[in-house]
Amino acid sequence: MASLAGIIPMSNTKTDPKCADLVAEQAASTLETIRLMLCPEESDVKVELTDDGATLTLDGGCAAELRVADHDLDINDDGEVDTESLISDHFDYLLEQAYERFHGYGLCFDYVDGDAEHFFRYQLSWGGPSTEIRFFANYDLSLYRIEFWYLDWFDGACVNITSDETAQLVWDQFNDTGHAEHAREKALEA
Repeated sequence: MASLAGIIPMSNTKTDPKCADLVAEQAASTLETIRLMLCPEESDVKVELTDDGATLTLDGGCAAELRVADHDLDINDDGEVDTESLISDHFDYLLEQAYERFHGYGLCFDYVDGDAEHFFRYQLSWGGPSTEIRFFANYDLSLYRIEFWYLDWFDGACVNITSDETAQLVWDQFNDTGHAEHAREKALEA
């Protein structure tokens, strides 16, 4: 029988990045996607001209997308499509569509009655890896900390995003609509 001494398993030949190596980039990317759904600006809209019209997108279409037929395009004095007026004319529609997509973006919003600390969890993905935003609030629902978590099998890391405006907007979406209060009540009843 041949000896296996000196053979290195494939999984040990390369070190996979740890969650701590990935969490900041994942947080920035996720928060940018959410920002484009909750508070995009006209400068975020990308216009792609085609033979039969134009496509307007926010975040590559993940946040919002709109096709405009060529007969609806404004042509400026130079014979070019006036993209500024195109964006301005359709921005409200894109805003509405992006806002609707936000409400289907996450998997759940719940209250976690943890051993050490209680928090609200906005779970964005599940499995390996999973991502979530944790909101730590006082009993009156005033926030004192927000964290973005990146979790993979037997590993996890977080970054503090309390000062991030988009993270605050997400909390406002859940708190101002009564979802936070409802989630806490539901968890404490169980």
